[in-house]
Amino acid sequence: MQLRNDYSIHKLKVYRRGETLLGVHKRIVSWRDPFADTSAAGYQIVQSLYSIGSGGFLGLGLGQSRQKYLYLPEEHNDYIFSIVCEELGYVGAIAILILFALLICRGYWIAA
Repeated sequence: MQLRNDYSIHKLKVYRRGETLLGVHKRIVSWRDPFADTSAAGYQIVQSLYSIGSGGFLGLGLGQSRQKYLYLPEEHNDYIFSIVCEELGYVGAIAILILFALLICRGYWIAA
């Protein structure tokens, strides 16, 4: 009886591992080509790219983002940078990237 129970637990672990690998594969495929399935797996990525593109050079202005209302499901945590790019534009995105680079440099300077 013990041998049979061990076998079924092993089979369950293999099934779960295969299911996990299938999910990872779907995520990688949707990341590489999000426009292949814009209604399901690639929806959030496509909407974030739309919000980055609609920002333009100077952006729409603080609080004037259109994608964060009903289009981008997790705008407050997963894709905050795309909303910032839409509101502040290319200039704001570069400013944020420079601030992050300065923060990293400052951390290295403190650690040394």
